[in-house]
Amino acid sequence: MRELQQQIAENHSIYLQYTYNLWVQYTLFTWKWWLLLFVLVDTSVLPITYMLIYQYNSKWSSFLIAIVIMSAFFSFIAEPFLVWLGIYELITWKHYYSFPLYILYGVILKFIVDLTKSIQSKNSS
Repeated sequence: MRELQQQIAENHSIYLQYTYNLWVQYTLFTWKWWLLLFVLVDTSVLPITYMLIYQYNSKWSSFLIAIVIMSAFFSFIAEPFLVWLGIYELITWKHYYSFPLYILYGVILKFIVDLTKSIQSKNSS
Protein backbone atom coordinates (compact mmCIF):
# COMPACT_ATOMS: atom_id res chain seq x y z
CA MET A 1 0.00 0.00 0.00
CA ARG A 2 2.84 2.36 0.87
CA GLU A 3 4.47 1.75 -2.53
CA LEU A 4 1.22 2.58 -4.32
CA GLN A 5 0.95 5.90 -2.46
CA GLN A 6 4.55 6.70 -3.32
CA GLN A 7 3.94 5.88 -7.01
CA ILE A 8 0.84 8.07 -7.06
CA ALA A 9 2.78 10.95 -5.50
CA GLU A 10 5.61 10.55 -8.03
CA ASN A 11 3.17 10.41 -10.95
CA HIS A 12 1.36 13.46 -9.63
CA SER A 13 4.67 15.34 -9.38
CA ILE A 14 5.56 14.35 -12.96
CA TYR A 15 2.11 15.44 -14.14
CA LEU A 16 2.49 18.84 -12.45
CA GLN A 17 5.90 19.33 -14.07
CA TYR A 18 4.51 18.48 -17.53
CA THR A 19 1.56 20.79 -16.99
CA TYR A 20 3.85 23.61 -15.92
CA ASN A 21 6.18 23.08 -18.90
CA LEU A 22 3.22 23.01 -21.28
CA TRP A 23 1.86 26.24 -19.79
CA VAL A 24 5.23 28.02 -19.99
CA GLN A 25 6.06 26.86 -23.53
CA TYR A 26 2.67 27.11 -25.23
CA THR A 27 0.52 29.51 -23.23
CA LEU A 28 2.51 32.03 -21.23
CA PHE A 29 3.93 34.89 -23.28
CA THR A 30 2.28 33.77 -26.51
CA TRP A 31 0.19 36.13 -28.60
CA LYS A 32 -2.95 34.84 -26.86
CA TRP A 33 -1.52 35.78 -23.47
CA TRP A 34 -0.60 39.26 -24.67
CA LEU A 35 -4.02 39.65 -26.31
CA LEU A 36 -5.64 38.82 -22.99
CA LEU A 37 -3.43 41.38 -21.26
CA PHE A 38 -4.27 44.00 -23.88
CA VAL A 39 -8.01 43.29 -23.54
CA LEU A 40 -7.70 43.59 -19.76
CA VAL A 41 -6.07 47.01 -20.12
CA ASP A 42 -8.78 48.22 -22.49
CA THR A 43 -11.62 46.81 -20.41
CA SER A 44 -10.36 47.64 -16.95
CA VAL A 45 -7.59 50.22 -16.68
CA LEU A 46 -9.01 52.79 -19.10
CA PRO A 47 -12.64 52.64 -17.90
CA ILE A 48 -11.58 52.80 -14.26
CA THR A 49 -9.33 55.78 -15.01
CA TYR A 50 -12.18 57.58 -16.78
CA MET A 51 -14.49 56.71 -13.90
CA LEU A 52 -12.11 58.06 -11.26
CA ILE A 53 -11.51 61.25 -13.22
CA TYR A 54 -15.25 61.75 -13.56
CA GLN A 55 -15.86 61.02 -9.89
CA TYR A 56 -13.25 63.47 -8.57
CA ASN A 57 -13.71 66.25 -11.13
CA SER A 58 -17.31 67.35 -11.25
CA LYS A 59 -16.61 70.72 -12.93
CA TRP A 60 -15.87 70.75 -16.63
CA SER A 61 -12.67 72.78 -16.26
CA SER A 62 -11.01 70.43 -13.79
CA PHE A 63 -12.37 67.43 -15.69
CA LEU A 64 -10.79 68.63 -18.95
CA ILE A 65 -7.45 69.25 -17.27
CA ALA A 66 -7.49 65.76 -15.77
CA ILE A 67 -8.52 64.19 -19.10
CA VAL A 68 -5.73 65.98 -20.95
CA ILE A 69 -3.19 64.77 -18.38
CA MET A 70 -4.57 61.22 -18.59
CA SER A 71 -4.54 61.34 -22.39
CA ALA A 72 -0.95 62.53 -22.43
CA PHE A 73 0.06 59.78 -20.01
CA PHE A 74 -1.65 56.99 -21.96
CA SER A 75 -0.60 58.33 -25.39
CA PHE A 76 3.01 59.26 -24.76
CA ILE A 77 4.06 57.08 -21.82
CA ALA A 78 1.85 53.98 -21.55
CA GLU A 79 1.52 53.20 -25.27
CA PRO A 80 5.27 53.52 -26.00
CA PHE A 81 5.94 51.34 -22.95
CA LEU A 82 3.55 48.69 -24.31
CA VAL A 83 5.32 48.90 -27.68
CA TRP A 84 8.66 48.49 -25.95
CA LEU A 85 7.34 45.40 -24.13
CA GLY A 86 6.13 43.97 -27.43
CA ILE A 87 2.48 43.96 -26.36
CA TYR A 88 1.33 46.68 -28.72
CA GLU A 89 2.47 46.99 -32.32
CA LEU A 90 2.17 50.19 -34.30
CA ILE A 91 1.58 49.47 -37.97
CA THR A 92 0.31 52.77 -39.36
CA TRP A 93 -0.81 54.27 -36.05
CA LYS A 94 1.09 57.05 -34.32
CA HIS A 95 0.95 57.73 -30.59
CA TYR A 96 -0.22 61.28 -31.11
CA TYR A 97 -3.34 59.93 -32.89
CA SER A 98 -4.47 58.49 -29.55
CA PHE A 99 -4.15 61.76 -27.66
CA PRO A 100 -7.27 63.54 -29.03
CA LEU A 101 -9.24 60.27 -29.05
CA TYR A 102 -8.72 59.71 -25.32
CA ILE A 103 -9.90 63.29 -24.72
CA LEU A 104 -12.89 62.83 -27.04
CA TYR A 105 -13.92 59.59 -25.29
CA GLY A 106 -13.79 61.31 -21.92
CA VAL A 107 -15.78 64.33 -23.07
CA ILE A 108 -18.45 62.16 -24.71
CA LEU A 109 -18.71 59.96 -21.62
CA LYS A 110 -19.03 62.95 -19.28
CA PHE A 111 -21.66 64.50 -21.53
CA ILE A 112 -23.69 61.27 -21.60
CA VAL A 113 -23.43 60.73 -17.84
CA ASP A 114 -24.30 64.37 -17.05
CA LEU A 115 -27.24 64.24 -19.46
CA THR A 116 -28.47 61.01 -17.90
CA LYS A 117 -28.15 62.48 -14.39
CA SER A 118 -30.08 65.63 -15.37
CA ILE A 119 -32.87 63.59 -16.97
CA GLN A 120 -33.05 61.40 -13.89
CA SER A 121 -33.20 64.36 -11.53
CA LYS A 122 -35.98 66.00 -13.62
CA ASN A 123 -38.00 62.78 -13.61
CA SER A 124 -37.59 62.18 -9.90
CA SER A 125 -38.74 65.64 -8.82
